[in-house]
Amino acid sequence: MGLVYLEFGCRLTIGLVFLISSAGKVGSPARFADFRSEIAAMRVVPAGLTRAAAASVCIVEIAVVGLLVSGFTAVVGFVVGSALLAVFSAAILRTVRSGVGARCHCFGFRSGRLGIRHLYRNGFLMAVCAAGVLAATAGPDWTPAWVDLLPVTLLALVAVALLVFMDDLVDLRRVDATPGRGRF
Repeated sequence: MGLVYLEFGCRLTIGLVFLISSAGKVGSPARFADFRSEIAAMRVVPAGLTRAAAASVCIVEIAVVGLLVSGFTAVVGFVVGSALLAVFSAAILRTVRSGVGARCHCFGFRSGRLGIRHLYRNGFLMAVCAAGVLAATAGPDWTPAWVDLLPVTLLALVAVALLVFMDDLVDLRRVDATPGRGRF
């Protein structure tokens, strides 16, 4: 019985993360251009392919959202989402190791410099995808009442907010050494 709630929570979490991510990148031509320039800065694809790579990322993110809407295609959505996260992780790892100062442009706005925390975030999201696959394939076939899903929805929304604004939350922890700044 609890696997239905787990599957729903995983579908909602991954779906919202990819929805926010894709919407942030394709929300305006300027945002897409910024995303494309960050791909170029990462130096993980040839310069002539950055536009195609950026468009492909957005298309796959949108496809993941669409696949996660239905319980019939959720497993495929989790697998495709996890594969995309693995590609992101490989690109981030290569960028970090090369010392390139590329910034995270994961959600349509520039955040902190790419680093190990982005790999942890992607690892967490891949674990959510794996849990979603396990729950979707092992769970019973019944639909709970919508009111029963409210606590799971709230938890997923909190998780998504923490994931999307991770860089901002990390920046809050940094202490500014300038007198009169950085602390309340």
